[in-house]
Amino acid sequence: MSTSVVDERDSDRRTALHRAAAAGRLDLVEDAIKRGAATDTKDDGGWRPLHSAASAGHTEVVAFLIGPSGGDIEVNSRVDGSGSTALIFAASKGHADVLRVLIEAKADLLARDASKATALHRATGRGHALIIPILINAMRHHAGTFEERDGNGQTAFHVACTMEEWNACIALAEAGADITTVDNEGNAAAMLLSPGLRNQLGLVEKEAEGEAMQE
Repeated sequence: MSTSVVDERDSDRRTALHRAAAAGRLDLVEDAIKRGAATDTKDDGGWRPLHSAASAGHTEVVAFLIGPSGGDIEVNSRVDGSGSTALIFAASKGHADVLRVLIEAKADLLARDASKATALHRATGRGHALIIPILINAMRHHAGTFEERDGNGQTAFHVACTMEEWNACIALAEAGADITTVDNEGNAAAMLLSPGLRNQLGLVEKEAEGEAMQE
């Protein structure tokens, strides 16, 4: 089969490799690449095969595509428009194994989508309990990473509070996130917490100390 045939596109401008990656068919992915399929081609939505595989949670396909046999595809490539990377898709969809593979491949933990949200923002907003610790552990060596702000000036902790993802709030606070953060509108994330959680995170004590200093 010639390269031109293997890269023929459907009505959504998806190639056989796109469809195989989205379906998790590693055998067909391998076959398409052996036949000379273009690995970095984009469909109508600006998605590459890697994005489709990561979003659908197909770990083996993702690992193959970013490995030497798959052509060492750029792990930080972005979808046109949304700006999402494979890592952001995996975090947003809660695909822990895919996330680990991408982190091992040195995916950019601080990559931002069109809304300036990172993978941690997306995982936190969706309440993915298994994903948040993986990202936190990977990000411990990056100074200030817990304080990255999205387009609304919100950190991951702020997003967790806004979405009432209390376990995420606790995990981020215990990891060292700034629990006194405010967004672009001056809204304090901590004010969304229940009294019990505020006490658990030490906010009640800190506020009492602040009031005492003002007296």
